[in-house]
Amino acid sequence: MTISNFKDLKKNRQQVIDDINKEFEAANQKEDFTDNTYWYPKVDKAGNGFAIVRFLPPAPNNKRAYAPVYSHGFKGPGKQWYIENSRTTKRPAFPNGDKDPVADMNSKLWKTPEGQAIVKGDGSPGSKRSRKLHYHMCVYVIKDPASPENEGKVFKFKAGKKIFDKIEAKQKPKPEFADPGTPVFDLWEGANFRLICKTKDGFRNYDDSEWEAPGPLFKDDAKLEEIWNQTYGLDALLEESNFKSYADLQARLVEVLSSEAVEDEDAPPAEDDTPPFEGGVPIKEKTTTPKTKSKVNYFESLAND
Repeated sequence: MTISNFKDLKKNRQQVIDDINKEFEAANQKEDFTDNTYWYPKVDKAGNGFAIVRFLPPAPNNKRAYAPVYSHGFKGPGKQWYIENSRTTKRPAFPNGDKDPVADMNSKLWKTPEGQAIVKGDGSPGSKRSRKLHYHMCVYVIKDPASPENEGKVFKFKAGKKIFDKIEAKQKPKPEFADPGTPVFDLWEGANFRLICKTKDGFRNYDDSEWEAPGPLFKDDAKLEEIWNQTYGLDALLEESNFKSYADLQARLVEVLSSEAVEDEDAPPAEDDTPPFEGGVPIKEKTTTPKTKSKVNYFESLAND
């Protein structure tokens, strides 16, 4: 509240104290970066999970049933995270993708075994610097035993290459299979997807996922229309506003790579099996910690070179 005179200050001092305490609480709250429009299958302690979903057609006034987006997610030496969409993503403004500072750095590193080791990482979370490809799409959650409150709702979903390969193989089988295919994203002739998640070697694995028999999601067209009207537009994900400029990404890259040791930022990226860029410059990781100025100069030359 705002106060304009001394009498009101004395009269409302408890309210002033309460407002200040609320500001303290807000300042100490950890920022929540969770996007509740996305659905993720939960797994048990053994790393296993199960759900049944239906992939949905393009939202009203949208062309895309899915949007492929490249991104980078890794930790610097100071444990800050670099999590950004990659400008190499193909989109209307850049049909063949565009230059990206991490991609440029990885290309130079890839020329030597030492540089390849940096790009690939050591297997620990956040060490892999190669770009990751996710296919953003909309799903209707039919069965979610771990979170039944999600059942009957529409969400966005980020699929990795393994799941997308299953979608593509189902919709457009190889000619030698003599299979006309199933229009996966169709509300009437599509098929429900039994998503089976297991953890192998520390990574999520969806190889055992399978399709149910094709058929309508619901027989009632009114229900189907209601679901369709709840879908999220995916065309916007490829608009230029979702991709930072090269200069901004480069500045963030230098900041992350030159950061001093701090407490881990709680923002782990999803792992993917997308191959890294080729190319690179021979760079060896130093075992000693240089002074702040020299460290910044070192990583600036790496990102800017």
